[in-house]
Amino acid sequence: MRKGKNPREKIYKEILYKPHRIIIPVYIPESKEEYFNNLFSVLKTSINSLLKTTNETQTNITIINNNSKKEVTDYIDGLLYSKKIDKHVKLATNYGKVYTILSEAKGSYEQFITIADADVFYFSNWLNSTIQVFKNYKKAGVVAPLPMPQLAYYSNYSLFFNNLHRVKKGKVVLDKDILLFEKSINSKISLEKNNWFRNQLYLNKKNIKYVLEQVILLLHTEKRFCIT
Repeated sequence: MRKGKNPREKIYKEILYKPHRIIIPVYIPESKEEYFNNLFSVLKTSINSLLKTTNETQTNITIINNNSKKEVTDYIDGLLYSKKIDKHVKLATNYGKVYTILSEAKGSYEQFITIADADVFYFSNWLNSTIQVFKNYKKAGVVAPLPMPQLAYYSNYSLFFNNLHRVKKGKVVLDKDILLFEKSINSKISLEKNNWFRNQLYLNKKNIKYVLEQVILLLHTEKRFCIT
């Protein structure tokens, strides 16, 4: 049985609410398979670039550990203890990406949530540019700050209906940027056969062009999602 009163009972601490949370699922097991060979170093490069391009006073970071090997778990623990991230979720089983992200996002109170892979390299101003889309398009639910080929029509019917005369077609994203993205995900798409390389559908507001492959989904929700 407990004896006496909890000495911390009357210690009050202000909870600091931040507007943005990043959720990153990680799965790097003990394996000799070639795919996992350098993923740990890739993860560390990704996290370093993330920390350099986000403001700790505005952003919370959750790393979901899908039963990764001890070396990776120790690294994430180190990030937690040094307060570079604020949450390390450890799972005994690899539940994959979708389940873990949904369960974590449901419990997040932040207005903006970034769902990221563990191998993304972040460039400066990526977050400000993403939030600017939400400010200019109040009904935008999900934004991707990277090329997302073939997604212009995915769940975007209301967008086309409401902006029928505003949707334009033209060259916005440079070929070299598209090819660099395709290379990063080890995908080969023919430059000649893919119409997305030649033209993109976009909206123009305040002299800034927003490609519809980036504004991929409209949601009736108070939360806004960034997919990287």
